[in-house]
Amino acid sequence: MMVDVDWIEVTVWRRRISWTTLLILCGPTVLLYHLDLDVTYTPRGTLYSGQWVQILLAPWALPQSAASLLSRILQLAVQLTLAPVHSLAHQYIFWIGLALIRTGLGFVLTRSVGWAYPALFSHWALYESSSGWGPSLMAVLSVTPDVPPALLPVSMAASCWLENRPWTYGTALMLSLFLRAFNLVRSSRSMGKDKPLSTEDKLPTSTTPVSPPPSRVSLKSLLLCILPLVPYTLITPSRSPWPATATLDILILSYPRPVDIELDAKIISTTIDSYLPHNPSISIFTHATSHPAFDQLKDEYPNLSFYKDTDDHHEDVQGQALHLAEGFSWWLKDRGADTDWVMLIEDDFPLCPGRWSVVETVMNRLESDRLNGDIRSGFIGTGGSGLIIHKSYLPILIHLLRLHSAKNSILPSDVHRRAPDQIVQDCLLGRPSSLCERKPRDRRSILPFSLFSERGVPQDNGNMIISSRLVLDHIGGMATTQHAKAFNSDKWRCGWRHPFEGDEQVEVVLV
Repeated sequence: MMVDVDWIEVTVWRRRISWTTLLILCGPTVLLYHLDLDVTYTPRGTLYSGQWVQILLAPWALPQSAASLLSRILQLAVQLTLAPVHSLAHQYIFWIGLALIRTGLGFVLTRSVGWAYPALFSHWALYESSSGWGPSLMAVLSVTPDVPPALLPVSMAASCWLENRPWTYGTALMLSLFLRAFNLVRSSRSMGKDKPLSTEDKLPTSTTPVSPPPSRVSLKSLLLCILPLVPYTLITPSRSPWPATATLDILILSYPRPVDIELDAKIISTTIDSYLPHNPSISIFTHATSHPAFDQLKDEYPNLSFYKDTDDHHEDVQGQALHLAEGFSWWLKDRGADTDWVMLIEDDFPLCPGRWSVVETVMNRLESDRLNGDIRSGFIGTGGSGLIIHKSYLPILIHLLRLHSAKNSILPSDVHRRAPDQIVQDCLLGRPSSLCERKPRDRRSILPFSLFSERGVPQDNGNMIISSRLVLDHIGGMATTQHAKAFNSDKWRCGWRHPFEGDEQVEVVLV
């Protein structure tokens, strides 16, 4: 009986390669698990937190859910049976390129165009997480010979849906199509430059190397991979109802504008009217002793609380810091006993149409945290408008604002005096040097293992909950209350990117 020695050698060699591949794919993941480290990649982490190491290690990051683990197992089976044995280096290079492209897209579709071109803004381009070898494996299969044509779209759908990562696999698909087209162009040019061979040269011999067969994955199969991405375009953000235990009062700060009284009254009334259909408690406060539009609207809205502060403050510099401090002081004395939350609004920031559900969702999360002993703040606008503040913060905010408004402030003269809205924002976020630093929230190094995958790394460790887009309009840009301030009628409008989008200290409600 003759034994095929060559066949035995090849079999042993392939088994060694399979065990080596398995060790490369799974060994670092086991090590990361024992080190209790999370190296999941997000463009947000790279751009805002400097997490460049995650780009290098994300292929070995731990799966985030049972569904993601199933996806990894299926990919491992395909990797060991169909992928070329020496393709891991190419897969890793592809992953690095994919991560860098996603980082660029995350910047372009948020910070770059998210301000003035809201239609191009994409929250998930920045926040969707990526890990594992799935995207790179898909690229390798698209150019691998003897791969069944139906395998690529099927594996694309399974990986994308199980991991819940359309941006990751969509970007990988586009990069694969580009690389495929580039290779075809390069191959056609090289063939065109080849010298014509004679008939004898064209006859194959036993020593003539045989070129590998072309990939059976057609362009049609690659285009079919787009179909798994379609359902994600139909998904709408989830919303939460108004919490039964929450009490909120909207505090509108008003100051006279150097324009016609009727125009000033129209701006203020438009802001008030945008909130009234939702039946919130509304208070309107002014520190100006002469405010004709305020007086006129007081008679038009008899059921709302209007208050004009006529106190003299000779020891303070007149300005927005004093106005805010007085507004908070009055609200805390007049409304604080029966109300837990106050939403600060400037009188030219009406609610965008159809966006009250965002306020409800933010309040639902804030109140849920408060009942669990964790008080955070909300922010759905920009500047000083749209800040949702628990009343326990008001005493320290009043103190900080008065430090900046006092003529004889104890602050050194060379200390930079920040804008009042920045003082409030920094305090609520607990930023360094804000005098409101708090003990860091528990930031989990390992993602919680659940049944289904989340699209992004959980952001429930921030000190503030924001909306991904502005849900307050700005209608007073051409009628500013400050004489020296430039007009900006086209800025800070509905749907613009929230200024804090991407900040590691915030949790985002998708709009």
